[in-house]
Amino acid sequence: MHELFYQFKPSGTRLAILIFFTLFCHITVAAVSKTPSCKIFSPSTGLHVTANQNVTFTAQATLKDAAASPLKYEWDFSGGVFGELIPNSHPPAYKRPDSLKTTVQFIRDNAAYTVHFSAMDAQNRRCESSIEVVVGTPPTGLPDVSNMVNTSQKNTPKIGKSLNGKAGDVVVLPYPEMAMQAQTDARYQRNLYNAATPGSYNTLNAQVYSKGRQPQVLTKEDVTLRYAAASNKNDPVGKNSINSTSQNFPLGAEGEAAPFENALIQKTDMWELPTRSDKLAEGYMATHWLASLTWGADIKPDEGLKMGGVTQGSYMPGIDNPFVSNTFQNFASYSEEKHAFSATNIPVTDIDDNGRVNPYPLMRIQAIDNKTKKQITEATVDAVVSAGKDFHCSECHEKGKIAANPAVDFSQFKKSIPFQFRIQQRLLLQTASM
Repeated sequence: MHELFYQFKPSGTRLAILIFFTLFCHITVAAVSKTPSCKIFSPSTGLHVTANQNVTFTAQATLKDAAASPLKYEWDFSGGVFGELIPNSHPPAYKRPDSLKTTVQFIRDNAAYTVHFSAMDAQNRRCESSIEVVVGTPPTGLPDVSNMVNTSQKNTPKIGKSLNGKAGDVVVLPYPEMAMQAQTDARYQRNLYNAATPGSYNTLNAQVYSKGRQPQVLTKEDVTLRYAAASNKNDPVGKNSINSTSQNFPLGAEGEAAPFENALIQKTDMWELPTRSDKLAEGYMATHWLASLTWGADIKPDEGLKMGGVTQGSYMPGIDNPFVSNTFQNFASYSEEKHAFSATNIPVTDIDDNGRVNPYPLMRIQAIDNKTKKQITEATVDAVVSAGKDFHCSECHEKGKIAANPAVDFSQFKKSIPFQFRIQQRLLLQTASM
């Protein structure tokens, strides 16, 4: 450093700048050097495993700052596992792994998952390691969604300080109706035994404000909101994850649901007829029957339920050309009471357009100025629309549980009663005491 001073003979200003950058780099390097290091060292990336078989993962983590102990560990399996089985739990219960070694089972076959391990010290400095795991034999011949992914990532909204916000800027604040979807993987479990909703739906809401010392609410008279599928290169599931359609692949005839059975990408059967030939659970039925029974609605693929006085359910962005188009769809309604726009019952699933499990798909929201008919650039934002299948009615409504009616005679539910009505009747009776 002294040699630099003598060689260049910097002026006072240049010397100050040089000293600043020297100190800045020193501080930055010091901070980085205290960040813990971690790595998954077993198994190696690309491991092929079998569904429903134990797989053990081992990681190592090193604390770099003795004053910032202890380290906290976390594993994430991108939706491929329930978690780590809690010993001697009946029925089986699971927890999020929090140690350097964990044993889990992948529950969905023929798919690829990104496994993440992270360690964080007491100063919230964090390191992460990840590997790819292949379960079974993932299908080939899948649709090419790279154009949608690239277009979305090229136009990623600005966040935080990069916005350089000022008074008068328009801000969109999105939030989903449900943080957890009320259904499970009905391919393997009885309808309504573990799931309550007639398909995978969630409503996306948003409030819009104009920045200021007293922010002003913007209504449907001021702006129009619309949404489309979004992709983020930092998505834990994969850098090319996008969810534009809820139809199975290959597609069915125009306007008809593609059969879930034998599809390369199996998203849902909620638009199919009540029965299927590949029943994997006792009394299994496709979920479409409940939507028709409850609302008397004939809903088409990629269309949400018709509720709340709307003439149609909200559409998935790829409805016009599934796996190819990603067309912005308008929010269907506006609530004067809540000052909120709503895209009601978007039929989103937890399977992305590459066939991978992604319970937290992204939707991009844009605001259009009703006067100029132009997009308000700074008002674009990405929102999570949860589609996770973690809902279990039986955890509360089973006999003896907190939401069950102890006065109900369970022997009345005979197998002669059609399965769907038997389960529905049981839930209604069990909840009667609440």
